[in-house]
Amino acid sequence: MLRTLNVAIAIIRCDDRVMICRRKAEDTFGGYWEFPGGKFEPGESPEACIRREIREELAIEIRPTRALRVFCHNYSRVRVRLHPFIVEIVQGEPQMLECAEILWILPAEIRQYRFPGANQHFVPMVIAALERGEGGRGRRHHRRRRGCGEASGASGPALRR
Repeated sequence: MLRTLNVAIAIIRCDDRVMICRRKAEDTFGGYWEFPGGKFEPGESPEACIRREIREELAIEIRPTRALRVFCHNYSRVRVRLHPFIVEIVQGEPQMLECAEILWILPAEIRQYRFPGANQHFVPMVIAALERGEGGRGRRHHRRRRGCGEASGASGPALRR
């Protein structure tokens, strides 16, 4: 029987864009793209986990606006149970504390990026929810100035290490 890991992930919205992060080369699935998040600590709720993980990985405060359906994926040695949330930034500017690159992209562009297998199952649902405007549109205030919504080619601007 496979060990199960509960993982909360954030689909971070800003205007019509969504944030994706590239994993560092030395990490598991190095170079792949992901929605940021991480493993639950003992006794931690999914909402508390996603707030803590995003604070640790990106140095921002978020507010979950909608929980999406939980998805499971079996890897060879572990079963991952993903708890996705659509969230908005309520304080701070994203910093690359635990990733190599950050992109703000349109929901329809998500399929153009390589994600770990566990993410592939729910990407169509995420795209549909974002395109329907579920979970709000995110706030415009200071994040707009930093470029989360302005296009730079096909996708929004990038932050890179």
